[in-house]
Amino acid sequence: MSAVQEGAKSPPVWSVVLKDISAFAWNIFLLVVVGMCLWHPEYIKDFRTRSGITGITGPGGWGIQLEKDLSDAQLKATALAVTPPSPHESEEPVPVEARNVPVDPQLKALVVKAQQDAPQIVPTGGWVFLGEADSQRQKFVTTSSTTTDAKLPVAIGNVLTVEDDVYVRAPTADRWHSSAPVTSVFRKGQALTVVDVDYSSAKNGGLYVWAKVRSN
Repeated sequence: MSAVQEGAKSPPVWSVVLKDISAFAWNIFLLVVVGMCLWHPEYIKDFRTRSGITGITGPGGWGIQLEKDLSDAQLKATALAVTPPSPHESEEPVPVEARNVPVDPQLKALVVKAQQDAPQIVPTGGWVFLGEADSQRQKFVTTSSTTTDAKLPVAIGNVLTVEDDVYVRAPTADRWHSSAPVTSVFRKGQALTVVDVDYSSAKNGGLYVWAKVRSN
């Protein structure tokens, strides 16, 4: 046996114990962080908001950058979709949905990605444009502007199927839903349940039909 081997000493017992405790504590910390990301992402989101941290990606592709991109796309779509005030205060400005303007493709793509990777950041309900009805609320006057298979009169509890991609609008204190921010896109084929219905005056004497819905 060499002199080096003969002179070697085992580390103190306390240092071994301390190392084991540190490793155990670190593993517990990692488990807590992973659990927060998976089951309580709102806490991580709140911490990130207050701390200003950006660009972090978590389990399953959930990440702050995706939420930022979605927020930017919502602002862009809102800028394109919010209509200027009508000169007639009693009439709602013609919504972009009534003019068959396609939804913003970037917002649609980000909504699809977020629904796959981080569904908790995507709104599951809001106000959607259904079409333009006659003044008696008996029929849609222009089928080309309808966005779902809704039939009049629309009632709370009705289940609708989206027939053309449509913007989801946030609740608003403004008089018109067409002035509300865009929060998401419901895509063709999605099923929606009606939780409220609203009508507003259209320029030609008809009524714009809006429904507050939640996705099924």
